[in-house]
Amino acid sequence: MYRRLRNAVVTLLALLAAYHTYTLTVAPRLDPPPLVAAQADADDPWDQVQHAVERYQRLLANYFPPGHWTLTGSPKVLEHTAANALLVYGDLSKDRFGRVDITNTAVVFFPTPRRGMNDAPPDAIVIDAPGVAKLQFDEAFNPTKGTFGWPKRGLFEGEITIRSAMNDPGPEDDLFVRTRDLRLEGLLISSDAEVVGRIGASEASGRVLEIQLLEDPNAAPDGVAAALGVAGVASLEVRHDVRARVEIPASSPASPVVVAAGQGQPIAPVYAERAIRLASAQMAPTTEPVDARCAGSFRFDFTTFTASLQDDVRIVRPRPEGPPDTLVCDELRARFARSDGASISISPIDEPDLARSQTATLGALKIDRVEALGSPAKIESPSVLGGAEGRRIQLWLGTPRLRVEGVPGDRLAMVAYGLNEARAAWIDYEAPPASSGRALGNLSMAGPGWMRVATRAGDPTRLVEARWKGIASSDGRPSEAVRLVRDKGGNPLLIAEGEPEIAAAEVGWLKAARLEASLVELAGDGREGPVVETPLSRGAASQGFLVRTIRAAGGVDFRGAELEGRVDRLRANFQPAPPTADSEPVSGTLALTPATGVSVAPDRVQPSTLNQSAPSRYRVTGEELELSVTLRGRRAEPTEAVCRGEVELRQVLAAAPRRDANGEPEQPFVVRGAALRVEGISEPGVRLTVLGSVAEDSANTADSGRAEVQAKGVHLFARDLHVDQQSGRAWIEGPGDARIRLSQTGATGGLLGSLGPEAKLSWRDGLELLGDRLVARGEVFAETPQQWLHCAELAARFTRPIDLREGVSGRLEVARLDAGGGVSIDHRTIDPQGQTSHQRLQLKTLGADLRSGELGGEGPGWLRSVHLAGAAQQITTGAGVNGIVGGNGGLRMLRVDFRRGLSGNINTRVVRFHERVSALYTPVLAWDDQPPPVSSAGPPPGAVTLACRELRLSEDPASRYAVAPSSAQGTSIGPIEAQATGAVRLEGRPEGADPSNSQAFAAEAVVASYSQAKEVFVLEGDVNRSATIWRQAAPGRQPERVDGRKLLYWPKLDKFKYEDVRGGTIYGAGTQPGAAGLR
Repeated sequence: MYRRLRNAVVTLLALLAAYHTYTLTVAPRLDPPPLVAAQADADDPWDQVQHAVERYQRLLANYFPPGHWTLTGSPKVLEHTAANALLVYGDLSKDRFGRVDITNTAVVFFPTPRRGMNDAPPDAIVIDAPGVAKLQFDEAFNPTKGTFGWPKRGLFEGEITIRSAMNDPGPEDDLFVRTRDLRLEGLLISSDAEVVGRIGASEASGRVLEIQLLEDPNAAPDGVAAALGVAGVASLEVRHDVRARVEIPASSPASPVVVAAGQGQPIAPVYAERAIRLASAQMAPTTEPVDARCAGSFRFDFTTFTASLQDDVRIVRPRPEGPPDTLVCDELRARFARSDGASISISPIDEPDLARSQTATLGALKIDRVEALGSPAKIESPSVLGGAEGRRIQLWLGTPRLRVEGVPGDRLAMVAYGLNEARAAWIDYEAPPASSGRALGNLSMAGPGWMRVATRAGDPTRLVEARWKGIASSDGRPSEAVRLVRDKGGNPLLIAEGEPEIAAAEVGWLKAARLEASLVELAGDGREGPVVETPLSRGAASQGFLVRTIRAAGGVDFRGAELEGRVDRLRANFQPAPPTADSEPVSGTLALTPATGVSVAPDRVQPSTLNQSAPSRYRVTGEELELSVTLRGRRAEPTEAVCRGEVELRQVLAAAPRRDANGEPEQPFVVRGAALRVEGISEPGVRLTVLGSVAEDSANTADSGRAEVQAKGVHLFARDLHVDQQSGRAWIEGPGDARIRLSQTGATGGLLGSLGPEAKLSWRDGLELLGDRLVARGEVFAETPQQWLHCAELAARFTRPIDLREGVSGRLEVARLDAGGGVSIDHRTIDPQGQTSHQRLQLKTLGADLRSGELGGEGPGWLRSVHLAGAAQQITTGAGVNGIVGGNGGLRMLRVDFRRGLSGNINTRVVRFHERVSALYTPVLAWDDQPPPVSSAGPPPGAVTLACRELRLSEDPASRYAVAPSSAQGTSIGPIEAQATGAVRLEGRPEGADPSNSQAFAAEAVVASYSQAKEVFVLEGDVNRSATIWRQAAPGRQPERVDGRKLLYWPKLDKFKYEDVRGGTIYGAGTQPGAAGLR
């Protein structure tokens, strides 16, 4: 029986059971003297034994000490076989008014029926009342006629004891109860005296006892209570000074029941103190005492089998290592059930023999539910630092199940266990059966509320904190906001509504309108493993659970060490990393609530302290995000993310952004698109695949709808983009666009020399960025503010690798350009007054080293350059001279055609055209005019044609620094020099000449050169061939011819100078040449 009486409430109820036995056996049946009983009907259940008292006394000697009044003299003994009871009494007297006095009364009740006269079951309950019982009946007491009447009142004087050795051997569950002076008033039995009881080492006491009997509306003639019309006992109440001390099995520190209360929230150092105290707790003795008291009454209802303590109830369990555990409430109720867990409720109307049913039920009772009510009711256990608090605390012992309710709108319910704590409108938790092997039971909590859970027992650095808002039901009461249930597969499923907000050490922070977490239960894995321990699990081995999947919806905000963001829907899949033999224990770098500092306040959930030393952190936004997370020891590392719907991935910069060499603030690395896959999130560099939402032929459309990547100096647009930050590689399959920020803003003039602050690039077939190289393929079009380039394939090498992990603030410097598959270049020079030049170049391939200045290209090709006469001259990188002969204004055009290719140097401003070179220099009327045709009469005035094997154009070194800088977008250069070699032939007509009176000239030479500064042609021959000039003064006249080793000709003045091999000089018609000047 002791096993059923585990706490103070059970002890008190056992006392009630004893009183109940007394009322059923003593009060209802008082029989006549043996002489009269001997004449009774043979079917009477009482067996008269006038001459066999000695036989019963041998039985009673097993229950009474030697010399007891039941064992001396000749007491009367009556046996009731149906009730399994013996009634022993001394003298009996009565009068005609219904008063009966009985001296010395004892009752022996046998819960275990006797099998014979010599059988003495040890669990018999013995009631001993050695005083005088005075009873008043409502009619004459005449047993000879079978009339007893109804006892209206009575008094049992003196001391009354109830005792039993109970079921178990030894004194551990022995029962003893003592009181005195019981009164009977109708259906009420009471005593103002003290009541003292004991079961084993457990003790209880109180004052003012009241037992309320039930009237039997359908009393059977032969029933136990037939004579009195009593169906059974309604209730028992001890009204004052209720005290109890109960010895219960000691609980180990690893499985405490309740926890400490306190004002407000503990600061972080308390967590460390809790961990130390939990780890250092010693094993308690096998049993420990629990004290119970109340200022009001103790009451037991025998129809509903409910016990209660009233007013200032205090249950105390002393702890040798510190403050005691306590339960304080206004009222404590205990609901009993049958030993098989079935609920009990007995009605005198529906139960034909209620007294027998009550007696049988009392022998098989166990506590089913305990309920504490107060304002608030509190459970405190400082030894394990936890507890419960609320206006109602309910505990179902068989399940077990705990429910704590707060005061709506005023005070939240609280449950704490070690480092774990929860507060909510109400909290309901049902633990799993001990035989189930499960670590988690069923949980439900209403909002508003918050919760803190230690994922590793005793470790204050590994906490999960959550907060949620209230959800009102249709009747306005708080509804479930958090539920822990089982899915179809039997696995735990946590559902949180009411805008839950969760922060987890070493994982991060999450907030959403609704959240679901799929869990799996596992065995404990040691201190460094990913399993969340559950010390409340009822199995002997360490148990825990693992989060498999988290699903969140409705404005989902999250933050982790490597990734943060906001999406409409989120799914996170968790998987433990495979163990390795040489892996080191991982220490957490995140601390939701550090060991020092202030913890999270009850009204706020703090995001985790993130690891700022991580290589990069990112923020993602979109409609839907799916995360893959690897649990590596004590740390959760996101490894892969897939996001869909208006996605943006943005690098998170430090609070104080850095600045580049130009003073520009750092900008974040950004990715945009319709869908995004990110791999290697926790690695030094991620791998990205981003998809746009437009068709393949939209490469040259607006940026909207296409995938987009902004890296340091590069901005990419395409349908599909791939980025590998760790290898420094990005690639695009198909059409796309790019914007490249450049630092080359005008190092030299002309094509490729002044690239501007930004270049735009488009292509058809694809693009690849790898380290310091960029390669675009298929209909490549590159554009800067002053020029554009078109080719089949373009390769650019930069002075440093493109950092795909950083933002766009840095500018790139192009070290080399290589274009192939048919190259076209168009360049315009513009100053504040307008355009000053326009160059176009077309050839098969072109390569330029923009650092050394070397360039080269394959022909065939051509160059066309138009400039304002008199404006600062521009050298075209790889294009040549912009003016050969002077002019007084207007536009001048130079066109050069070549067969094999070109070469030169941008920095030294030299370009060479190779093989079958032909050139035309002529005035034009508009920037886009085509060169005029050359007639048989020669070029028009101011025009010159040239044919040679090679043409070299360069800046006059002597005049380079004499030219004033220009405000044009490009660098002005000084007068140029041109040199043609190999079968040179020149034709021209001086500017301003009258075509009808032409002064056309022609020349042939091995080498011919022109100096813009001196406005002079120099023609030279060699040992095999002289230089020759033909000059025609007027149409129809025979041209004049001059031959010599070296000829100098001033076309503007129509003068020449001849030097023969003897060094003599011959002047032709006209005047001596004047000093050279600049046009």
